[in-house]
Amino acid sequence: MAVRASSLPPGEMMIRSWRRRQQAPTTFPHRTGHDAAGVVDEMGTGVDDVQVGDEVFGLAEPAGSGTNSDFALPTTWARKPSA
Repeated sequence: MAVRASSLPPGEMMIRSWRRRQQAPTTFPHRTGHDAAGVVDEMGTGVDDVQVGDEVFGLAEPAGSGTNSDFALPTTWARKPSA
């Protein structure tokens, strides 16, 4: 998906600032982002419930998979509501 919006939740901000060093050991550089909204730009084999150009939102697994970027690969998604 071509990302149009994503979040940086408090837990990831704590990882970045090393405040969760014990709970979430991390090596840097570390990609942030777990959720995003955007537009389908291409589809993989077997994906047939969305089309290129559809607006969607979703989650990427695992956390830290880099949805705070230009493009993301969500593993769970839904169509963006019209309202």
